[in-house]
Amino acid sequence: MARDPADELRAYFAYQSYYVFPDRDGRPGPAGLGLQVVCDDVDVARAHAEARALLAALDEAGLPVQPA
Repeated sequence: MARDPADELRAYFAYQSYYVFPDRDGRPGPAGLGLQVVCDDVDVARAHAEARALLAALDEAGLPVQPA
């Protein structure tokens, strides 16, 4: 999540995935862009509340938690 300084700090989500192609020896080689998603006009308060609810639900489910 970020804010666009050129557009009155409007919030947006941006996500990019990529592929790493192995070289002849199986080591990581060149990378290529996979999926790119941008969501404009994000409701920051709602995204924050939903993220907190998801984390709480995962905590209640007893799933392993990564250290902060």
